[in-house]
Amino acid sequence: MLHNSLTFSVNILKACIDRGLAYIAAQQLTAGGLASYSSQDSRNFTDTVVYQTTFFPSLVLQALTELNGSVAKKLKLSLADFLLAQKNVDWSFNYWDRSSKEYAELSYPNDLDDTFCAFAALWHYDESIFDGKTMAAMVQLLIRNEIKPGGPYRTWLVDADAPLIWRDVDVAVNTNIGYFLSLLGVEMGNVVTCIEKAIAGNGLHSPYYPDIYSLVYFVGRWYNGKLQSRLAELVLQEQTDGTWDSPLHTALAVTALLRLGCPVKQLARATQHLLNTQQADGSWPAAAFCIDPALKGKPRYAGAASLTTAFCLEALHLYDRMEQSELVQKVRPGVADKRYVRVKRKLVQVITELGHPDLMLHTKRVFKQIMAYDSDKQIVLLPWSIASAAKLDVNETLLQSLALASLWGWMAYTIYDDFLDNEGDPKLLPSANFCLRQLTSTLSKTLPDCTDFQTEVMAIMNRIDAANAWEASHCRGVIVGSTLRITKLPDYGDYWQLADRSLGHTISGLGVLYGAGFTVTSAPIQALRDFFKHYLIARQLHDDAHDWEEDLQRGHVNAVAVPIIKEWLKISSHALKKGINLQREAEPLRIIMWETIITQICQSITDHVALARIALMQADPDFFDTMQLETMLVPLEVGAQQALKGRDDALAFAQAL
Repeated sequence: MLHNSLTFSVNILKACIDRGLAYIAAQQLTAGGLASYSSQDSRNFTDTVVYQTTFFPSLVLQALTELNGSVAKKLKLSLADFLLAQKNVDWSFNYWDRSSKEYAELSYPNDLDDTFCAFAALWHYDESIFDGKTMAAMVQLLIRNEIKPGGPYRTWLVDADAPLIWRDVDVAVNTNIGYFLSLLGVEMGNVVTCIEKAIAGNGLHSPYYPDIYSLVYFVGRWYNGKLQSRLAELVLQEQTDGTWDSPLHTALAVTALLRLGCPVKQLARATQHLLNTQQADGSWPAAAFCIDPALKGKPRYAGAASLTTAFCLEALHLYDRMEQSELVQKVRPGVADKRYVRVKRKLVQVITELGHPDLMLHTKRVFKQIMAYDSDKQIVLLPWSIASAAKLDVNETLLQSLALASLWGWMAYTIYDDFLDNEGDPKLLPSANFCLRQLTSTLSKTLPDCTDFQTEVMAIMNRIDAANAWEASHCRGVIVGSTLRITKLPDYGDYWQLADRSLGHTISGLGVLYGAGFTVTSAPIQALRDFFKHYLIARQLHDDAHDWEEDLQRGHVNAVAVPIIKEWLKISSHALKKGINLQREAEPLRIIMWETIITQICQSITDHVALARIALMQADPDFFDTMQLETMLVPLEVGAQQALKGRDDALAFAQAL
């Protein structure tokens, strides 16, 4: 399979991956596992002993994580089912397949290397497998084998008085533990120190692996410390003419180096070599990946063509993904970045030309605050997002004007919101007035002849003011000492206030459609209004769920605090008129939030996200490219799902300990 170019087409890559997946699928055993081959020669696997392990299926499942399609999906399902059937009651794993004769005849203790490789593979396949009870079991395995709190950890799951050979501390094993913990967002400093000492002292070797390639592959998956470049050097110094000595080592090296930040183009020759060495049946040849038990006193090496093939597919897919990412960064974000910079520069120019040092200084302070908040650039680039979603060719000057108006509005109302919350800085009030004047001036010059747009802008501003007036009148209590006193809890009803108080965010999006000639009664206009209504409600509920406790401390009863307090009143003997001692009742209120209220809040967020999607279909199922606006909705949806999972896991974890 020879190719002359160092770059390969999508069709060549797809065919290569499809053939590789078909080969691995054909090698699967009835129970879903994969055979392992044991050889005396690390490079020759023609004369081998056949084993069945849990280790190779774990590695293959993990290597195929990002591959899609029906074959990949079925393959990963059966591998995951196989691994789940292999776990012990304490969630530990053994090297041997439970059904194999070696499980009884060449008995090993369960170990943390096989266990945490299986954990990582299953996590990538389906995070929900790791509920609170499973996580508690994982913690117990670590505690049982830690040298000191936080690691490093011993390899074998044996008693403390077991022979010394079973109580070793291995860098590869700790690397695989560290990788799984990194997937949970946890970093163990002692594990990182163990790995860095090995890298710095040329001690990156293990009695369980025959060479550096397996270890660098493991470390490269998650290590991002000060010795990344040193680790990459260890791999690069082993290459010859841009490749390594076997397809297995080339694949492991390419994957590790890409994850360590090596430039994609530097690995083009190695990647092409992988394409060229794929065999007719879709596989790449077996080579030694790890050490097997010695037979008759002679060392043996474990490998399999299915394992090499999985690693080669992983390397090719990762190379292609990163190459495409580089191309996108060179083309698409460049255009968006120029627009973003242009809008910022225009606004800063207006501020700089004020000629009044204090007003300029304070206004720039607010501008920097908004820029920090707008990390995803949604405020500035929203007009272009709406134009793209609606497939409209809109005048660039109009889009820039709408973006500027949006920025001025955010700056003005951010300052006003602080005053409504009794936290306003008087020095910023002149800046708020200046920004509001810039907002009204910009909007009056934007589509000045479009009566529908100008009328809608006025209606939106009125609704913002009405929502703020309602909130100030109904949602504010008084803090006396540590006690919140409020006469009556606010009724948020259908959450109209949550949408209306942020309705200014919709002006730039609606302006795009009005600029394209749509009228106030047009279906796309109504669809976009409804989309923003439900999106803003979902976003505010998301924020209130994070801020309810802090808001109460300031005397503000937000939309999430109301059901919490109602439930507290129901199960306690207190009356609202007696006030709420926030210091004494902090824990009961938190328990109510996480055991009862969080479920209904997350459901409301999910419901409004769904309604936002449905709203876009009201105009015409094909009018809006909904994927263009998913970046606004998905974080809210995922946040709700994670909150529920975190709540369930925390409760299960507490019960399991």
